Amino acid sequence: MTGRLHIRNGKYCVVISYKDRAGKARQKWVQMDLPEKNNKRKAGQLMQEVISDFTETLQEQTHTKNILQENASQMEISELLKEWLETIKGAVRTNSYLNYLNTANDHVIPYFNALGVLVRDIKPVHIQKYYNAKHSEGLSASTIEKHRTVIRGAFVYARDILEIVDTLPSDRAKLPRKETTPPCFYTEK
Repeated sequence: MTGRLHIRNGKYCVVISYKDRAGKARQKWVQMDLPEKNNKRKAGQLMQEVISDFTETLQEQTHTKNILQENASQMEISELLKEWLETIKGAVRTNSYLNYLNTANDHVIPYFNALGVLVRDIKPVHIQKYYNAKHSEGLSASTIEKHRTVIRGAFVYARDILEIVDTLPSDRAKLPRKETTPPCFYTEK
């Protein structure tokens, strides 16, 4: 982590260069209420304080995030689905939410609770077996596709918000093929 002084609008700024958790280079600009004229030494001292404070804050955030991820890594599918459903409750229409809730409670949660696999351990094969089991129970391919929407939504939440999975296992599992009905044409009779 490095810092440098920069002058913007006649006042000193500290520019902190650092790498985020993904290793990507980032910059943080901190404006100081210190005029440019005759304050270079004082600005240098303040820069060291700003860098020190920023380093401590970054370490605290990383520590807190690691604790949250450790707790989330023990999460079961049912907990993930319930948390995801609470998150999207106000973001989707009421009918959509109720359909997601019913699908999760009636099909997805009971299946994966019986399986006993944690979110971090779920593989595409587990989801593929779920699709196959539901198809053999007589559910149509269109209905299973709606189940996939619920499962995928929960895993997107786990990847983007909770950061406990890196990939979406639901994207690699294959849905059953939709049955096509032969066209029916009118005849003269």
